[in-house]
Amino acid sequence: MKSHICKRIHKSGVLAISAALLCGCFSKEYTVLPVEVNDSESLYNITCDGLQYRDPFIYVDKEKQAYYCPVVAAEGIKIFKSRDLNKWRDLGTVYNYSGIYADYSWWAADMYKWKDNVYCIATAVAPNGSTDDFTSPKSNTIFKGEYGPEGAVWPVNKSQVNLIPQSDTQNIDGSLYVDENGAPWIVYCREAATEVTSKGYDAGVYAYKLNDDLSATVGEPVHLFNGSSSKYACAVDVRDGKDVYIADAPMLWREPVSGNLICIWSHYAKQPGNDSQKWYSIGQAVSRSGKIEGPWEHTGIINNYDGGHGCLFEDLDGNMKLAYHLNPSLSKNGLPHLVIKDIKVNNGLLEKPVQDPAVFVEGKEEEVSLKTVSEYHIPVNIVFCDSYSGNVTARMDQSNLQDLCDEYNIERKTSYPLLPSAAFTVTDALLGAGKLTADIVLNFNSAAIEADKEYLLPVKVTVDSEQKLELIDNGVYLIVYKPGRFEYATLDQTQFKIVFCNSSRAYEHSNNGAGGLDQWNTYNALYLIDGVQDKGWYSNFQWWEPFVQDRSGVETGSDDYDYEFTDFHAFKGRRCAISIVIDMQQSYDVASVGLLNRRPNDAGVTDTKSVEFYVSDDEQFLFTPAKDIENYDFAEYGNPSQNNWTKIAENKGLAKTSSVQWCPVSEEQMLSHSSKGRFLKIRLLGTYDGSITLYSLSEIYVKQLTQINY
Repeated sequence: MKSHICKRIHKSGVLAISAALLCGCFSKEYTVLPVEVNDSESLYNITCDGLQYRDPFIYVDKEKQAYYCPVVAAEGIKIFKSRDLNKWRDLGTVYNYSGIYADYSWWAADMYKWKDNVYCIATAVAPNGSTDDFTSPKSNTIFKGEYGPEGAVWPVNKSQVNLIPQSDTQNIDGSLYVDENGAPWIVYCREAATEVTSKGYDAGVYAYKLNDDLSATVGEPVHLFNGSSSKYACAVDVRDGKDVYIADAPMLWREPVSGNLICIWSHYAKQPGNDSQKWYSIGQAVSRSGKIEGPWEHTGIINNYDGGHGCLFEDLDGNMKLAYHLNPSLSKNGLPHLVIKDIKVNNGLLEKPVQDPAVFVEGKEEEVSLKTVSEYHIPVNIVFCDSYSGNVTARMDQSNLQDLCDEYNIERKTSYPLLPSAAFTVTDALLGAGKLTADIVLNFNSAAIEADKEYLLPVKVTVDSEQKLELIDNGVYLIVYKPGRFEYATLDQTQFKIVFCNSSRAYEHSNNGAGGLDQWNTYNALYLIDGVQDKGWYSNFQWWEPFVQDRSGVETGSDDYDYEFTDFHAFKGRRCAISIVIDMQQSYDVASVGLLNRRPNDAGVTDTKSVEFYVSDDEQFLFTPAKDIENYDFAEYGNPSQNNWTKIAENKGLAKTSSVQWCPVSEEQMLSHSSKGRFLKIRLLGTYDGSITLYSLSEIYVKQLTQINY
């Protein structure tokens, strides 16, 4: 899933695996370059749910009796290998980003055999692309490997960027198909941003014939269908008043008995039993003529349980398989991962794989104000099935609430007291007998808690059912409070504007925030206020970026101001103390500032530790760079001070957690309105990381004081 507006661009969250057998282009005649002599069973220690990447595509090698899974990671394309599709091992990197391709980000790399070589087809996202991936330029490019799936791969064209098709700058998810005459085709999606129909922004599926060395297209493209062509698909978003339909990951496969040409592709569809929920799905279209030109008939969905970007392949025993990624929402660990299912053919069409039903409770953390809420609903769903006849009861487990509260506070360095049992009652969710969704309902008694005090209510669910059902429950944590003297509202930070940042790069987390960091556009501090938690900012730290402060944060007098960059005041050097200034566009009584630290993979990757906050209610932000000014005070580069600044809050020990940490303003300042201002200055003064210049944050939030009751 990449086409819709919420999808984040990434280098690391792409799982690239493939099935050349289905295209009719498998050959046993090639030379394999060994990369590891030791291939003992103990090295295969990664399960499918441990392959936490999107966009799977399985490559089958009959000669080596193995399966291969290339993965686009931060450092390049890596290869995973399996003997049984259950356990995988990491073989290392087969392509390191370099040369004219070094600055591109990559999506969805597939691997195929064509002639005597292996090829990868991957989506290249242009280095000058927009931060909005709906409009960012992107296109397929092709890599060639001469040493089999365990050897190196290189771009087919090393002298210039080779985008396929060359004339289309909004195409993704290319796959290789070999027609009945042995001619190669690339089948791909043209993104919704440039494909507009009467239904709205409507991504299209196209096929383009390739030349024999796969370096260029031949003739004109063939249009198969659009995202809205299937009655089973629904729009994923609305943009500029138009519905947005996606059409990801098209792949063609010829059913040998009927001769039907089948296209599987990914779109959004309504959740079974819950029309209000949209899930990532895999659809099926068929050309009964066996021709790419069609006509194409949409015959249904083969997976609509929030998993997609599928591929078909035949395993080493001749069994048909469907591989896809399960989205984080239904994953037991909250991360996308590889899923492989048996799939059957009936009357020339693919049948929907049968799966084991499970009970799903979406994990979340949410603030609940008892001024406006007396009842809170927690949705519970039976998933991985279209109907369920048995009876299911889902209830809140109240046996160890204090332990759960303590664990939450220890992990996040918070000190919330447990919500008293007298403050809430619970009504169970009753499902089954054809009902796939129901709510656990919490009713709150505000008289049982103190005003202006925040409490934690951790919700863990247990399930009673006639048939044992797996429970997918990532935990619900509610911060419950009853407004007393002060009332607040969280501002929309996407309306803010960055006006100053003296050390800025950008990152994106792959794999829903679990993977490595992918550098994108330099100076993109805008990620701090874009509302997307898996994108964010980090400071300049590379060796080629000059030190412009000493270790205590004092400027050295070097002019590293970027006079060509005009979006905000930006700088090129490395600093030990960082200043960021945000224009909130109007004056607010600031009650609290929230920081979302870089999502940690382990204790070593959460960087920012110490921070201070200041506000200024001046009409404009004042800053002048040093150019042509004699005796310039370079302290301004480190900490702009021409405005009237008031310190309002600080935190000397940000927790290593993936939760927002709020730094409150004192009651005295709120009562005196001395925390009122239009401009917010954030001073980062200490890190957890060993590097004194490496800071990072995912998002910045601000709460406004809206009312003082007494």
